Amino acid sequence: MKRTKDLVLMAMYIALYIVLEWMMAVYPLFAMPQGGKLGISAIPLILASYQLGVGKGLIVVFASLLGRFMMIKVPTFVSPLQLFMDYFFAYGVYSFSVLFKDIKISDVKLPIGVIFTNIIRYLAHSFSGIFFFPSGENMQAIIMGSLIYNMPYMLATTVITFVIIMIAKPRLERV
Repeated sequence: MKRTKDLVLMAMYIALYIVLEWMMAVYPLFAMPQGGKLGISAIPLILASYQLGVGKGLIVVFASLLGRFMMIKVPTFVSPLQLFMDYFFAYGVYSFSVLFKDIKISDVKLPIGVIFTNIIRYLAHSFSGIFFFPSGENMQAIIMGSLIYNMPYMLATTVITFVIIMIAKPRLERV
């Protein structure tokens, strides 16, 4: 029975990711000109981690990305390593959200895993920008440019996912 329930939950999270990703493709918010946008589609990936654990969370992430690539848009990439960093690593880190213990303040549990995994995703996108999309000879300008470029949409993604996960997570614990 548990196997069937987990399979259904995994399919639901994958479908929810693809629907949210499609919505953001049609109605982009905080979209950057060279890629990157508000990532509300991270919500089902993080919820899958909290509800199903790291292993099944990783399966959800990889299946979601493959579904995204097939149904919405094939990613633009300059090398397989850049594809890995910008997609499979950056999104795969969400499956590790469950490993970070929530901080309890009064009666409110703060899902710190959401913050840590979004920081790691931000760094993955920034490093990808530094190593694969440099423009110019000034390395300091390249580093700052990549860090600043990825900040607006990743900060918005972090805040929105944190609030929604903080609201939704207690309801998952009852299921």
